[in-house]
Amino acid sequence: MDWISTYMEYTEGSPTPDCFRLWSAIGALSAAMERRVWVVTNRGPQFANLYILLVSPPGVGKTVAISPAQRLLQRAGKFVAAPDNVTGASLVDALNAAKKIITRPDGKGVIEYSCFYIFADELGVFMSSHDLSFLSLLTKFYDNPDSYRETRRHSLKEPIDIINPTVTFLAGTQPGFLSAVLPEVAWTQGLTGRLIMIYANKCPNLSIFEKYDPREALEKRLVAGLAKIANLYGQCSWANDAVEEFVNWEAAGFTPVPDHPKLEYYCNRRGRLFAVRLAMISAISRGSDFVIGKEDVIRAKSWLLEAEASMPFIFRDMVYRSDVDVINEVLSYVLREYATSRKPVHESVILSFLQKKTLADKADKILSLMERSGQLVRYAGTETYVPKPKAFDAPV
Repeated sequence: MDWISTYMEYTEGSPTPDCFRLWSAIGALSAAMERRVWVVTNRGPQFANLYILLVSPPGVGKTVAISPAQRLLQRAGKFVAAPDNVTGASLVDALNAAKKIITRPDGKGVIEYSCFYIFADELGVFMSSHDLSFLSLLTKFYDNPDSYRETRRHSLKEPIDIINPTVTFLAGTQPGFLSAVLPEVAWTQGLTGRLIMIYANKCPNLSIFEKYDPREALEKRLVAGLAKIANLYGQCSWANDAVEEFVNWEAAGFTPVPDHPKLEYYCNRRGRLFAVRLAMISAISRGSDFVIGKEDVIRAKSWLLEAEASMPFIFRDMVYRSDVDVINEVLSYVLREYATSRKPVHESVILSFLQKKTLADKADKILSLMERSGQLVRYAGTETYVPKPKAFDAPV
């Protein structure tokens, strides 16, 4: 059984985008693998924990996507969930309390680690805006340090010393809250370079009267699969064809590479870190006995590239304002361009500017509205525009 494929079948027909269902499944497996499965690269051991953020306007189905994954982890009964609402300090306390000690399969001693998963369908409910201490701690725990030590001031308690902390994160948020919770400076710091952001702006058009199928048989198989993964412990190896596939992509520069400025620090990790972790998750999903195959590298690559294709829309929606504001910006832009060149501005140039300021399906409508209202005038039957005549004379 491929766990992720079975999960997609289990949640088929849910009122949430396919990409949200897929990455919720990936997040569940990431949480289930904890710190018990790893792969070694030139950066040292890499574990499977990921930070995944589902981003969409309200009502698109973030909660619907995350809830089944969370329910399956809870039903498996072997994994620790973070509290519903935390600060930086309470995050450390909760992780310190999530200590696990397991016996090595070879019987040679025990392994100690502290691990939990954070699943939050609304990031704004889970954490406060601009809680920089919380964000810095998430950054620290993502990299799976050997220990985390903290001395509490104003307390008689012993210092906290967490051995092998690991956190998996899956949350939903709206672009507007994302711009509020992450100040501009955060995009040049650590956490945003560790987030895999999944964007969707539309929910499948499903009738509310379609028959609900709980798919209990599939749910039992998925829970049993998670319980089995909870007992895994060991290092993954690479099949020869997987190494070849990965090295070829690496030699090509992990293309295509996202070029949005806010993704600069994300791009530093996408190939040698995210793709490696995703390939490991794919291998465990299909029960490969700790061997990463060529198909896992291909699948990890496809997951990543599909997600990256829509990431720039997140930043567009983060700066979205009212249509009036957008219209005023477009008019100012065309006035500046015309004042500089004294030539009409081509429609494609205006649309390109519009698509950075509003939703793609609204760009044509706003341009049409500006033409009908006389704010922009089509020049001599061409596909170019000049500002309204009161602003400038027509070009020669």
